[in-house]
Amino acid sequence: MRTRNGIGLWMIVAVLAGAGPVRANVDDDFAFASGLVNFEPSFPILAQKVVDAILMKDPTQQDRSKIIRAEILIKRRQFAEAEALVAEMGMSNPASQAISLALGRNYYSIGEFEKARALYDAFFKMYEGRKPTDKDVVLRYRDAAYQYAQMQETSEDYEGAAASYQRVQEVTDSNELRRSMMLARAQALVRAAEKKSGDEKNKLLEEAAKICEEIQWGGLDLQFVDSIVIMANIELARGQPEAARDVLMSHMDIIRPIDDTMRELGMSLRESPMAGARSLLGRLLREEADRLAGQKKTDEAISAYSKALIEYYNVFVKYGESTWGPTAGLMAKEIKDILENDYGKVVKIDLPDTKEAVGAEFRMADTLFLQKKYDEAAAEYHRVLAMFPESGDLSIGAIGNLMQCYMHLGNKLYTRMVAHYLGERFAGGQSDLPARALVSVAQLYNKAGDREMAKNLFDLYLDYCPEDPRAGQILFYLAVTAEQDGRKEEANAYLARIITDYQQDQNYPKALSKLAWKAYLEKDYAGSIDGMKIFIEESKGQPSPNLAQAMFALADSYRQTGDLPNAIRQFNALVNALAPADNSYARTTEDRQTVMKLLEQARFYLAFSLSRLPSDAARRAAIGKLDEFIELHPNSEHAAKVLNLKGSLQMALKDPAANQTFERLAREYPDTDEGKNAQYARINGALELDQYDQAREAMAAMMASAGSYSVDEFARVGQAMLEHELWKEAAQAFGQVVGKTDKRALLERALYGIGAARYETGDYSGAVESLNDLMTRWPKSGLFYPAKFKLASANLKLNDLSGAKIAINDILKHAQKAEVINDATLLYAEVLKSENDLVGALSAYKGLEYFSSQNMKTERERRQIEEAILGGLAVAESMGRHAEVLESADRFLEVFPTNPKVNEIRQKRTTATLQLAAEVAAPAGSSSPDVATGEEQP
Repeated sequence: MRTRNGIGLWMIVAVLAGAGPVRANVDDDFAFASGLVNFEPSFPILAQKVVDAILMKDPTQQDRSKIIRAEILIKRRQFAEAEALVAEMGMSNPASQAISLALGRNYYSIGEFEKARALYDAFFKMYEGRKPTDKDVVLRYRDAAYQYAQMQETSEDYEGAAASYQRVQEVTDSNELRRSMMLARAQALVRAAEKKSGDEKNKLLEEAAKICEEIQWGGLDLQFVDSIVIMANIELARGQPEAARDVLMSHMDIIRPIDDTMRELGMSLRESPMAGARSLLGRLLREEADRLAGQKKTDEAISAYSKALIEYYNVFVKYGESTWGPTAGLMAKEIKDILENDYGKVVKIDLPDTKEAVGAEFRMADTLFLQKKYDEAAAEYHRVLAMFPESGDLSIGAIGNLMQCYMHLGNKLYTRMVAHYLGERFAGGQSDLPARALVSVAQLYNKAGDREMAKNLFDLYLDYCPEDPRAGQILFYLAVTAEQDGRKEEANAYLARIITDYQQDQNYPKALSKLAWKAYLEKDYAGSIDGMKIFIEESKGQPSPNLAQAMFALADSYRQTGDLPNAIRQFNALVNALAPADNSYARTTEDRQTVMKLLEQARFYLAFSLSRLPSDAARRAAIGKLDEFIELHPNSEHAAKVLNLKGSLQMALKDPAANQTFERLAREYPDTDEGKNAQYARINGALELDQYDQAREAMAAMMASAGSYSVDEFARVGQAMLEHELWKEAAQAFGQVVGKTDKRALLERALYGIGAARYETGDYSGAVESLNDLMTRWPKSGLFYPAKFKLASANLKLNDLSGAKIAINDILKHAQKAEVINDATLLYAEVLKSENDLVGALSAYKGLEYFSSQNMKTERERRQIEEAILGGLAVAESMGRHAEVLESADRFLEVFPTNPKVNEIRQKRTTATLQLAAEVAAPAGSSSPDVATGEEQP
């Protein structure tokens, strides 16, 4: 017995097509919103906008809007939150019932059959003997009833399945679907009867027979013929094989003409009713033969076996593409073996082995697949795989093709479901077909421009096929793609997996290099060191510009992290490697230029690193290296800095020759910053060496004879002090500029510098005064943004929240760069918290969480969004807004999966989930925190 192919697909098409003309009413609007969520591609944000528009027109639709909200949660796999909505409203609420059906459908689609079954059990128990009338429930009722029937058949609850098929039958307007459901009901009732006895069995069979009669009165079609086969099965279930045979034979005058007509028209015989009829005859003859064999009636048994063999063989040969074909072939082979082995007969027919028989059954699906008839191919693959789910590479190949069918049909959910099944069931064995299939479909999605889906399938491949030889290459590709899309943490995670799990893979050195270089370029110098070291070790004996650059980066990373001894060793090793004219690190002119530039840089930073060591011996060694640099690279961009540094070192050693060095600096490099201002050079040199006392002494000397120095010199010294956070000295130097020049460039820098220095020393009023002066004079100053930020912060410190808001609003009015907007929004949230406007602060944080987190392009933006999500989460916690805590926690875990705070955020999420559940379950009369203020309600 079988159900007509395509019922599930037909139902989906019917749902998509809808019924009747479209009407501009609220029911249609809600149906449209639900469709936006549930069909692919999904548009949950647009669906929410549709619902918002409905509520603006009619606020009484609040309960119905929760259905769409729940469907959005379900689409995002936030099932617990959707279930919380159901619990909150109670199952007596139609909206809650609709959500329950949506949950059941999605649990069913991802293979959570027990959860789906529990939801459907509860729902359909409520509607025993009646049909729903609520629009939202009716919209989801038919598909739910069909899915419920499928689950009931799987668990062999055939009576329940029959009842569910009847539910579909009763609510559909399609005559074809109604007759298909009647057929499915009759089949389910016969199967149920086969497990019963006595009156109970007879009652089920009688009901099935009545359904078949009703089908037959409805007209001559394929359902009519299938009902004949069911009626034969009814007789067989009653223990009347002769009656079953009579049913089939008496209707052959109907079945045979249909078969002949299909042949004449050149139609495929896979749907011919003759296949099922002759298969059933074969079964009846086989059972009779087994009975005769058991009674030792040899001649009669041989005759019955022979007749059964003829029936099965004909079905296999003539109707091999039908549902019955492969089984008939296998049964024919089994009977042939009985006749030859048990009775010594010679059977002169050719039958394939089991694999060939199964292969023949897959052939039709493969043909449809090659013809790009993906919907038909998918249905055929489902049918055959249901019969032969464990046929080795044949089944694996079919599942891979089924996955491609759903890909081409645009059904991402089903593609993922099939991919999970393929990986869970078949990956890790001897065959590499599962890995190849997953990679193939991922590449197809990638070629189609759907990177998200491609990544999803590549991730499944890596989870299920980690030992596949292509895994390292796929990981490297995913890392590159994630980096291109701005998902830096994800890219780092892929590269780290290559480094830890695939050390023999050809992509291992590339991953090391890329991860280390990423860290270096993002100024994560500590994070770059280990990768650079391993890459250099792996590349030994293979000198190249890349290796030289890695050696420089390693040395520089040591320098940047303060590990000067290792920095000096690495810079010295690089100098020794590149200094010989015949070194093999460069083979082309371009490579030679790159290597020589690295050599110059290495010599400079070798001397610089030596200069930072606190001993006089190291300072003298540094001076020697600086002299060597000037001799070899007199025209270098670093030359003036080298003389400046040498003079500063001589000052630290109290060497009178320092004056001569600074004089040479001014004489030989008069156009450089260092050469233009010897005193500035001395101060700046001291600052670079962290010799702050010497810098202050030089500054005091300038102040003692301020008239001897230009305002330009004071502006430059003030800027150097500001950059090294010597706030008092910066304010003094800039103070020598204000009131002594009308040059805008100098005055802008001085007024800002004074304001910034006063802010850092706690003189907030003075900071506001200087910064306001700057903004009043030049409202469009190039220092507009830093001045306004500092002005807002100073006003916040003074609790002048109005002034702070004005400054922030000025920023937001003109800002275009995301980083500037983000910083202003974060500062605005702090102002709102200061005036206890927690709702406003939460809104500001959530704005960044919702919108800015979608398009983070720089590391600074990532840090800003991290701060925003954490800030919003903290405010939501303080207000008792557990749903917002859950939302922020989920967003954080999605955007920052490798952040050190992940475990802390997961704990907060768990706590919020429990608190939300407790609120939902609390008695109606109990007090609960006010949502808006966090205060207890009276």
